[in-house]
Amino acid sequence: MISKYIGRNLPNSDLSRFMEQFSIQKWISKYKNLISSRSGINDMNTGRGDIAYWKDALFISLLQYCLPISLITILPGILIVDQGHSESVLYIDLFVLLLLILVTFARILELRWRKLMMVSLFYGLSIYHISLMGFNGPGMFYLLAITILIALILPIKYAYWSVVVGALVLGFFAIQGHIIPAGWNFGDRYRINRLFASGLSLIFVQLTVVSLIDKIFNRLQITIYTKDKLRENYMRIFDSSPIPMWVFDTQTLQFLAVNDTAVIQYGYTKEEFMGLTIQVLRPMEHHREISDLVFSNKDQVNFKKDLVQHLTKNGETLFVNIESRLLTYKGHNAKLVLATNITAQVKAEEDNLRSILKIKQSEANLQAIFNSTSEGFLLLDENYNIISFNEKAAKTVFLNKNSSSFVAGKSIFNYVEDSRQIKLRQNLDQADQGAIVEYELEFGFDDRKLWMHYTIMPVYQEGVRKGICINGRDITDYKIYVQTIELQNAKLRDISWTQSHMVRAPLARIMGLNSLLRTSGDAVERENLLNLLDLSCQEMDNVVRKIVKETGNYPL
Repeated sequence: MISKYIGRNLPNSDLSRFMEQFSIQKWISKYKNLISSRSGINDMNTGRGDIAYWKDALFISLLQYCLPISLITILPGILIVDQGHSESVLYIDLFVLLLLILVTFARILELRWRKLMMVSLFYGLSIYHISLMGFNGPGMFYLLAITILIALILPIKYAYWSVVVGALVLGFFAIQGHIIPAGWNFGDRYRINRLFASGLSLIFVQLTVVSLIDKIFNRLQITIYTKDKLRENYMRIFDSSPIPMWVFDTQTLQFLAVNDTAVIQYGYTKEEFMGLTIQVLRPMEHHREISDLVFSNKDQVNFKKDLVQHLTKNGETLFVNIESRLLTYKGHNAKLVLATNITAQVKAEEDNLRSILKIKQSEANLQAIFNSTSEGFLLLDENYNIISFNEKAAKTVFLNKNSSSFVAGKSIFNYVEDSRQIKLRQNLDQADQGAIVEYELEFGFDDRKLWMHYTIMPVYQEGVRKGICINGRDITDYKIYVQTIELQNAKLRDISWTQSHMVRAPLARIMGLNSLLRTSGDAVERENLLNLLDLSCQEMDNVVRKIVKETGNYPL
């Protein structure tokens, strides 16, 4: 009802704080911390590899639990008093409880004195209860408890001595009826037969328990020693690893350990690292990202991220591959990180990429030139299969009248008519032997003729022949031009013959008649000579006209 009332009258946040404040577990934790703080070992982190440390820790745990549980011992005292027994039982229990409180909380007492007082309390209780109730009472239990307690919190030799002390105590009570005056006689509860019935059994149990505890602590010491050695080896490997490594807290992102390689790579000292978080290794704009990333995978056992950008102390940018593994380090939930520096590799890849881009650009430029050239090129492999060709190849590398478009991967002989295959193979074989073969082919169509000039040459790569290149060039215009020149030359030869024969005769007559006219004095003779001269001039004019007419059809 109280909780319902509180829940109705307090907001949820206030209720949570109220419940947390009055939590039993919280008070128990405060109680334990109070005892630990007064023990003097709460800060002894350096002694965890020693059994003595764990014995001290066990003793502190005993103090933490013994005081609340010891309150139960008051109940038997009350019952004994209620049944008519001596009231001293209750007083003794209360006195022991007070001493236990002193042992637990007295700050001025050193730990060893607290242990001694605790053992003395148990011995006092044992002797008192044996004297009160004999060998069958709780005193026997206290003797056993003393031996176990000493074995757990003191060097083991003292546990064996406690067995001897216990035996002496039992012997004292067993022989008290024989050697102690009658006034001190405690009765028949301490006969020899009872000593053998219970005392020897107790000693047997004590020795057995002490031997087992000794064995357990020896094995524990070996385990701790081995663990420490392994830790030392791991730390030695950690510090000397050629890969930068560190351990950080997954909650605070604080560095917990850094190896020497990380110190060299990032430029911070180990002391500087211990005062920083892992965010210092990332650019400012990535700090939020790294926090979210760590918190999102803090429970992930293995984590890997390639190509992370890091910064050194002097601002240099590094590229690293990150691998991490979850672990517990000095009580912290932490992660071990390996940061492999791949900066050189990244820069090499960037340089390689730039080189590839340049090569591709060069290839694109060459391909543009390759495709824009007026000649066709056809590249074949060692088996005369087509590897590549440019755009002009389909128009200039005619291998038969009905040649179709080339297809990479097909044999060149798929595009050659049967009558030409033998000759082409011979030419290709010559080029395969290193020769350069040139020849021309004429193709006749219904309305035109086509002349092609072919060059077949070997293709080398690093000094080794890797294929053959066929170059095709359309020489039709060249052929027509040559034929035209040849026709003109023939006509010129005719003109030259005409000049040397048909023009020369009238010109010779005109020259002769002109000489006669100069020397003739007869009018009739001069008239005849002039008529002949006129006929020769007409004849020469006709020849010239004929030459002009013929040369007019073939202009030079």
